[in-house]
Amino acid sequence: MISVIVPSTGIRLIDNEHKDLAEIVEKILKENMKYVELVEYYQVLADEVMIHFEHEQELMIDYKYPRQCYLKHEKDHTHKTIEILWLKNNLKNIGNNREYHAEQMSRLVKWLVYHISIEDVNLGKFLVSKGLQ
Repeated sequence: MISVIVPSTGIRLIDNEHKDLAEIVEKILKENMKYVELVEYYQVLADEVMIHFEHEQELMIDYKYPRQCYLKHEKDHTHKTIEILWLKNNLKNIGNNREYHAEQMSRLVKWLVYHISIEDVNLGKFLVSKGLQ
């Protein structure tokens, strides 16, 4: 089983949501999960990703994150949301193919850790400089 470790951004809300997303991914990777459970976890993942991205984007707007940084961040969020929704909506075609789901979650984990390490850590530094914790 993969354990997802995400770096801290210095912002409690963001860090807690990242941990929640990591836990959902870990659950999807759990062996012997029934198809019905898999469908439920993909729905939870899609919902939580959209809520989290919305929170980050609201913080960027509220604290006047530089426009170019915001646009890049938003673009990353949009692409990943589309990918996760595609996976969720195509579960009927994919079925309970554990190898396929492991591959997709591995890609998601790599993106998540990379995105957090660069984009979200930079956002966190910016927000901390503005007094947010």
